[in-house]
Amino acid sequence: MASLYRYGRLAIAAIDFDTMKQFYSKILQQEPTRHIKDVYVEYQLPDLRIGLFKPRPDNRPEFMHDTRSTASIVLEVTDIDAAIKHFTSVGCTPGNVIDTFHGKEFYAYDPAQNRLIIHQEKK
Repeated sequence: MASLYRYGRLAIAAIDFDTMKQFYSKILQQEPTRHIKDVYVEYQLPDLRIGLFKPRPDNRPEFMHDTRSTASIVLEVTDIDAAIKHFTSVGCTPGNVIDTFHGKEFYAYDPAQNRLIIHQEKK
C-alpha cells in the first residue's frame, strides 16, 4: 500500500519571530526556502521541513509558557565535534556531550527554550 504521507514538517510557534528566524538560519546554515512575510518561514532539510510561524494575536496565549516543552527537536549530524564548533561559532552554547547506547549527543536551546538534541549515531 502506498504511503498516505508525502513528507514530515515540524512547525514551531515563534512569538519572537525575527529572533527565532535568525537563530535557525545560523544553526541550520541556510536561509529559509519559503517565506510568507513576517508570518511564516520554512527550512528544507533532508527528509524534514522545519517551519516557524508567528501565532495570531488571538491564539498567542496558547503558545506562551513558563516551562520548557516536553518535545525535543532532534537533528542528526555526521560529526558531533564539527557541530559543537558550529553552534559555538554562532553564539549558541552547546551542552556537554553525552555518550548514550545509540551514539553521542548534546543539548542546546533555541531562543524560545525549545530543546535541540544534536545527535551522532554510533558507528
